[in-house]
Amino acid sequence: MRTHIVQNTVLAAVFTAALILPGSAFAQQGAGSNGLRQGLRQEGKELKEEIVQNRQEVRAHVAEVHANRLQKRFDAYYKRLSKMITKFRARLEVMKTNGKDVTAATAKVDEAAAKLEEAKKLADKSIQAFRDIDPDKYAEQRELALQARDIAMEARTAFKEVLTLLKSSLPLLKK
Repeated sequence: MRTHIVQNTVLAAVFTAALILPGSAFAQQGAGSNGLRQGLRQEGKELKEEIVQNRQEVRAHVAEVHANRLQKRFDAYYKRLSKMITKFRARLEVMKTNGKDVTAATAKVDEAAAKLEEAKKLADKSIQAFRDIDPDKYAEQRELALQARDIAMEARTAFKEVLTLLKSSLPLLKK
Protein backbone atom coordinates (compact mmCIF):
# COMPACT_ATOMS: atom_id res chain seq x y z
CA MET A 1 0.00 0.00 0.00
CA ARG A 2 2.82 2.39 0.90
CA THR A 3 4.71 1.59 -2.29
CA HIS A 4 1.55 2.40 -4.21
CA ILE A 5 1.31 5.82 -2.47
CA VAL A 6 5.02 6.51 -2.97
CA GLN A 7 4.81 5.60 -6.64
CA ASN A 8 1.80 7.83 -7.16
CA THR A 9 3.62 10.67 -5.38
CA VAL A 10 6.71 10.25 -7.55
CA LEU A 11 4.60 10.09 -10.67
CA ALA A 12 2.71 13.24 -9.66
CA ALA A 13 6.00 15.04 -8.92
CA VAL A 14 7.39 14.16 -12.35
CA PHE A 15 4.31 15.40 -14.16
CA THR A 16 4.12 18.54 -12.01
CA ALA A 17 7.75 19.35 -12.75
CA ALA A 18 7.04 19.00 -16.46
CA LEU A 19 4.11 21.40 -16.20
CA ILE A 20 5.71 23.97 -13.87
CA LEU A 21 8.94 24.46 -15.79
CA PRO A 22 8.44 27.60 -17.86
CA GLY A 23 8.31 27.31 -21.61
CA SER A 24 11.17 29.80 -21.93
CA ALA A 25 13.53 27.36 -20.19
CA PHE A 26 12.75 24.83 -22.87
CA ALA A 27 13.14 27.45 -25.58
CA GLN A 28 16.56 28.50 -24.29
CA GLN A 29 17.84 24.96 -24.42
CA GLY A 30 16.85 24.66 -28.07
CA ALA A 31 17.44 21.15 -29.38
CA GLY A 32 18.06 19.74 -25.88
CA SER A 33 14.52 20.58 -24.76
CA ASN A 34 13.04 17.82 -26.92
CA GLY A 35 15.41 15.36 -25.27
CA LEU A 36 14.32 16.53 -21.82
CA ARG A 37 10.66 16.20 -22.72
CA GLN A 38 11.21 12.75 -24.20
CA GLY A 39 13.14 11.74 -21.06
CA LEU A 40 10.30 12.90 -18.81
CA ARG A 41 7.72 11.13 -20.94
CA GLN A 42 9.74 7.95 -20.95
CA GLU A 43 10.19 8.12 -17.18
CA GLY A 44 6.45 8.64 -16.75
CA LYS A 45 5.69 5.64 -18.96
CA GLU A 46 8.12 3.47 -17.01
CA LEU A 47 6.56 4.51 -13.70
CA LYS A 48 3.09 3.75 -15.04
CA GLU A 49 4.18 0.30 -16.25
CA GLU A 50 5.75 -0.40 -12.87
CA ILE A 51 2.53 0.59 -11.10
CA VAL A 52 0.50 -1.71 -13.36
CA GLN A 53 2.93 -4.55 -12.67
CA ASN A 54 2.69 -3.99 -8.91
CA ARG A 55 -1.11 -4.04 -9.08
CA GLN A 56 -1.02 -7.36 -10.88
CA GLU A 57 1.31 -8.83 -8.27
CA VAL A 58 -0.92 -7.60 -5.44
CA ARG A 59 -4.02 -9.08 -7.11
CA ALA A 60 -2.29 -12.42 -7.54
CA HIS A 61 -1.19 -12.37 -3.89
CA VAL A 62 -4.67 -11.50 -2.64
CA ALA A 63 -6.25 -14.35 -4.62
CA GLU A 64 -3.66 -16.82 -3.31
CA VAL A 65 -4.12 -15.67 0.30
CA HIS A 66 -7.88 -16.00 -0.06
CA ALA A 67 -7.51 -19.50 -1.53
CA ASN A 68 -5.31 -20.52 1.42
CA ARG A 69 -7.81 -19.09 3.90
CA LEU A 70 -10.65 -21.00 2.25
CA GLN A 71 -8.55 -24.16 2.24
CA LYS A 72 -8.01 -23.95 5.99
CA ARG A 73 -11.63 -23.10 6.74
CA PHE A 74 -13.18 -25.77 4.53
CA ASP A 75 -10.73 -28.42 5.76
CA ALA A 76 -11.70 -27.59 9.34
CA TYR A 77 -15.42 -27.84 8.45
CA TYR A 78 -14.86 -31.18 6.73
CA LYS A 79 -12.85 -32.69 9.59
CA ARG A 80 -15.27 -31.51 12.26
CA LEU A 81 -18.36 -32.76 10.42
CA SER A 82 -16.68 -36.07 9.48
CA LYS A 83 -15.92 -36.71 13.16
CA MET A 84 -19.54 -35.97 14.04
CA ILE A 85 -20.80 -38.41 11.41
CA THR A 86 -18.40 -41.07 12.67
CA LYS A 87 -19.62 -40.59 16.24
CA PHE A 88 -23.26 -40.68 15.14
CA ARG A 89 -22.68 -43.91 13.22
CA ALA A 90 -20.96 -45.46 16.25
CA ARG A 91 -23.95 -44.49 18.39
CA LEU A 92 -26.31 -45.97 15.81
CA GLU A 93 -24.41 -49.27 15.92
CA VAL A 94 -24.73 -49.39 19.70
CA MET A 95 -28.44 -48.65 19.48
CA LYS A 96 -28.86 -51.29 16.77
CA THR A 97 -27.15 -53.94 18.89
CA ASN A 98 -29.53 -53.03 21.72
CA GLY A 99 -32.46 -53.85 19.43
CA LYS A 100 -33.71 -50.36 18.71
CA ASP A 101 -35.05 -49.22 15.34
CA VAL A 102 -32.48 -46.86 13.83
CA THR A 103 -33.58 -46.77 10.18
CA ALA A 104 -34.75 -43.13 10.25
CA ALA A 105 -31.62 -41.92 12.01
CA THR A 106 -29.39 -43.98 9.71
CA ALA A 107 -31.08 -42.44 6.68
CA LYS A 108 -30.47 -38.92 8.03
CA VAL A 109 -26.82 -39.64 8.84
CA ASP A 110 -26.27 -41.23 5.42
CA GLU A 111 -27.86 -38.21 3.76
CA ALA A 112 -25.59 -35.93 5.79
CA ALA A 113 -22.53 -37.96 4.76
CA ALA A 114 -23.48 -37.70 1.08
CA LYS A 115 -24.07 -33.98 1.44
CA LEU A 116 -20.68 -33.64 3.16
CA GLU A 117 -18.91 -35.22 0.20
CA GLU A 118 -20.77 -32.86 -2.15
CA ALA A 119 -19.72 -29.91 0.00
CA LYS A 120 -16.10 -31.10 -0.06
CA LYS A 121 -16.16 -31.24 -3.87
CA LEU A 122 -17.59 -27.72 -4.07
CA ALA A 123 -14.98 -26.48 -1.61
CA ASP A 124 -12.13 -27.96 -3.65
CA LYS A 125 -13.61 -26.48 -6.82
CA SER A 126 -13.85 -23.00 -5.29
CA ILE A 127 -10.29 -23.13 -3.94
CA GLN A 128 -8.98 -24.19 -7.33
CA ALA A 129 -10.99 -21.40 -8.99
CA PHE A 130 -9.27 -18.82 -6.79
CA ARG A 131 -5.87 -20.30 -7.55
CA ASP A 132 -6.58 -20.27 -11.31
CA ILE A 133 -7.15 -16.51 -11.45
CA ASP A 134 -4.69 -14.92 -13.88
CA PRO A 135 -3.62 -11.47 -12.60
CA ASP A 136 -2.45 -10.38 -16.07
CA LYS A 137 -6.00 -10.29 -17.43
CA TYR A 138 -7.86 -7.80 -15.25
CA ALA A 139 -11.22 -7.86 -17.04
CA GLU A 140 -11.38 -11.67 -16.95
CA GLN A 141 -9.97 -11.72 -13.44
CA ARG A 142 -12.97 -9.93 -12.00
CA GLU A 143 -15.42 -12.38 -13.57
CA LEU A 144 -13.37 -15.37 -12.42
CA ALA A 145 -13.16 -13.99 -8.89
CA LEU A 146 -16.93 -13.50 -8.76
CA GLN A 147 -17.51 -17.04 -10.03
CA ALA A 148 -15.04 -18.43 -7.47
CA ARG A 149 -16.80 -16.48 -4.73
CA ASP A 150 -20.18 -17.90 -5.77
CA ILE A 151 -18.82 -21.46 -5.71
CA ALA A 152 -17.32 -20.85 -2.25
CA MET A 153 -20.69 -19.60 -1.01
CA GLU A 154 -22.36 -22.75 -2.39
CA ALA A 155 -19.79 -24.88 -0.56
CA ARG A 156 -20.38 -23.00 2.68
CA THR A 157 -24.14 -23.45 2.30
CA ALA A 158 -23.65 -27.17 1.70
CA PHE A 159 -21.57 -27.47 4.88
CA LYS A 160 -24.36 -25.68 6.77
CA GLU A 161 -26.91 -28.11 5.36
CA VAL A 162 -24.82 -31.04 6.61
CA LEU A 163 -24.83 -29.53 10.08
CA THR A 164 -28.59 -29.02 9.91
CA LEU A 165 -29.10 -32.66 8.89
CA LEU A 166 -26.91 -33.83 11.76
CA LYS A 167 -28.80 -31.65 14.22
CA SER A 168 -32.11 -33.06 13.00
CA SER A 169 -30.85 -36.63 13.47
CA LEU A 170 -29.58 -35.98 16.99
CA PRO A 171 -32.99 -36.40 18.70
CA LEU A 172 -33.35 -39.76 16.95
CA LEU A 173 -30.08 -40.88 18.58
CA LYS A 174 -31.32 -40.12 22.10
CA LYS A 175 -34.16 -42.64 22.06
